[in-house]
Amino acid sequence: MNKYINNLINSAGIVLIFVSLIGAMQSRILWLDKLSNGLIVTITISLILLFLFITFAKKSLFQKVFSFIRLYEKRIFWIFFIFCIIYQIVLVITLNGTPKFDSYRLIHVEDIKAISDYLSVNSNNNFLFFINYYFIKIFGFSYMNFRILNSLIIFTSTLLFLKISKELFGKTVSYFSTISFMMFAIIQPLYLVPYTDTYCLLPVFLSIYFITICIKSKKTFSLIFSSIGSAFFLAISYLTRPSSITFIIAVLLFILINLYKKDIRIKSLISFPPFLLTVILTLTMFNLFVSNQKIVKIDKSKELPMAHFILMGSFGDEDNRESIHGTWNAGDLKSTLAEKNKSDKSKKDIELFVERTANRGLARTIKFYGQKYFQITDTGVIGYHRDGLWLNYAYSANGSLSNKIQQIYYENGKLRPSFNFLCQIFWIITLISSIIALYFNRTWKVGVVTLSLLGGLLFLLIFESGGTKYMFQYIYLICLLSGLGISYCLNRFSGDIAIQKEGVKKMRMSKLSIIVPAYNEEETLEIFLNEVNKQSVELPLEKTYFFINDGSTDNTLEVLKNLTTKYDNVKYISFSRNFGKEAALIAGLEVSDGDFVTVMDADLQDPPEMLNEMFTKITEGYDVVGTRRVSRVGEPPIRSFFAKTFYKLINKISDTEMVDGVRDFRLMTRQVVDSILELKENNRFSKGIFSWVGFKTTYLPYENRERVAGTTSWNFFGLLKYSIDGIVNFSEAPLNIATFVGFISFLASVLLSVFYLLKTLVFGDPVQGFPTLIVLILLLGGLQLLSLGIIGKYIAKIFLETKKRPNYIIKESNIKPN
Repeated sequence: MNKYINNLINSAGIVLIFVSLIGAMQSRILWLDKLSNGLIVTITISLILLFLFITFAKKSLFQKVFSFIRLYEKRIFWIFFIFCIIYQIVLVITLNGTPKFDSYRLIHVEDIKAISDYLSVNSNNNFLFFINYYFIKIFGFSYMNFRILNSLIIFTSTLLFLKISKELFGKTVSYFSTISFMMFAIIQPLYLVPYTDTYCLLPVFLSIYFITICIKSKKTFSLIFSSIGSAFFLAISYLTRPSSITFIIAVLLFILINLYKKDIRIKSLISFPPFLLTVILTLTMFNLFVSNQKIVKIDKSKELPMAHFILMGSFGDEDNRESIHGTWNAGDLKSTLAEKNKSDKSKKDIELFVERTANRGLARTIKFYGQKYFQITDTGVIGYHRDGLWLNYAYSANGSLSNKIQQIYYENGKLRPSFNFLCQIFWIITLISSIIALYFNRTWKVGVVTLSLLGGLLFLLIFESGGTKYMFQYIYLICLLSGLGISYCLNRFSGDIAIQKEGVKKMRMSKLSIIVPAYNEEETLEIFLNEVNKQSVELPLEKTYFFINDGSTDNTLEVLKNLTTKYDNVKYISFSRNFGKEAALIAGLEVSDGDFVTVMDADLQDPPEMLNEMFTKITEGYDVVGTRRVSRVGEPPIRSFFAKTFYKLINKISDTEMVDGVRDFRLMTRQVVDSILELKENNRFSKGIFSWVGFKTTYLPYENRERVAGTTSWNFFGLLKYSIDGIVNFSEAPLNIATFVGFISFLASVLLSVFYLLKTLVFGDPVQGFPTLIVLILLLGGLQLLSLGIIGKYIAKIFLETKKRPNYIIKESNIKPN
């Protein structure tokens, strides 16, 4: 059920963000007519360089770029954060604008008559007024003080957002989500106007933070404490800006959907009563304060009803998108205020709304709200309508540095269109990465974020006028989705490096042991060594090769001795005879001394270039990175058929899962190797042992490769024997089958005896004995011999284990004994 709900929500999110993307790409902000000459030249050069980079750069270079970003993601974030602090300080000092309209009224608290009339009509800004009032009482009135306060709120909110996104989605998503958030909240100078758009961030994030604690809490006290904290700040968020609480509403909806789960039901029963009580108490206490305070007179009879905001949201000309922006239109406001009480106001507003909608008709109404949706979402210059329309600017003297900076940020500044253009490019990237996140992430957490965003967009469409400033209260939701999308792309193209540089430095001097079983491989050994050295040159590990000469009859041993004279990191063991690949593998594992160990064939059918990707996976936290062939091109069809059949059979009859096409070529940590060496059995089947020891494992696919030289020592019957050994070593199924066949044979003989007895006694038909007897004897005798053979195979394994013979005998080696 939850899966379908998540898919439904994500699909709706994809559609709406895609529509926003279409609008964003049509936005006037992208028009080149008002851009500065310097920006146009820069864009042209950047596009040429991008073209050359895409055309001539190797695929590995792209991977290195993405890997670098992931590797240094933490450092990149904090460098950008420090830059934003310095940047904001410069802007606070340089930019100078006087707020207008609502913001002006709410900070000029000494004008009691004007603020009294305003708050009587707009009760939703009561809380903001009292915050500003007591702030001025403590720190005195100064535009600079409010700018500093706004900046502190934004930066504190940024750090809280980093913490929340890390709790919800992990480190990588948190870093890139917060960088995205800072682009909208800090790089754009929103701090200039002290208003609910920025004030509401802090209580919203605090409420969400306490929710994350509540979700993880296992103790009753922690549950109650975190639910009270979340409820208190939820109430503050509501008082600051009612529409900002969509995230908490979405969380509550998901909890309601999942109440059938026992742990959620228990947590809800414990946390919901104090949560609800705290919200009610907080709102009640504030209303009591407003009713009894003597600071300003608030006439509640003049208060605008909720229906007026629906009417206000329907104002504008659908043929002119710019007309849709404009919160207060005099006609609607006048007709509403003309009514005597709140009930009459609501009735009047609803009548006007119905009349306006009916006059438009269905098609024009759809067009109107479509235009309104574009007006809200088609530009990434969040707050443009605020710092543009709500400020009177004061320029410094021409030619000064301050004046040049002001030309970038002030609404009528010469460089403002260029700044808007760059913001819009980032907005388009943000929308694209959000769509990627929604398509590839269908979890309940993403569902909560998406549902919150959908609720916010719906609220804006119904209640608010157009203008991107209203989007700011939901921008953190888009930033979360954007961070998820960016993280997905980095994981996809960088190999998912989930370790910081400090961890890589720790591994940089680690050792890698490369174990290479060799049987008649004189032609391939030097080719193999050169190719591995070439392909792993950037591998940050000290490599040592351990060649195991498994009783070769050609010049393999002489070639190995020559290699040891050329390379100090080449070691070899030579057996007294051919003991088989399993013996060679265990010998290599026993002499290996690396922090990481890999097993490779000398014929280069195991691609050496995969070592870099395998190590990358190890740094992500995997203990074993194996490889598997996704095709068997070049292999005889009969061998491919039996190989696939073997994997299907053994996975059905064995508790140890073995992946089809898996190779012995794998990279393992020291802990895994030590665990394998603890298994002292003589009859070994390495593919099964590698799987049996467990640990966190992943497999990398690759296409089958031909031998680089020489011929394989494996034949059909050798592989068949190896397969039988694997089945016997890792399954009791053959014994169970023998028992089952014996029981069926016995049951069949009893039934057949009864049948012949009845046939003779009742029908007087004598049994034709000789042919039947011969068939039964052959059948039962064959089954008995088959069962004895199966049992004998297991007994033979026990017999060999009890002898405790060594797996191999070393004839000579250049490895010093421990």
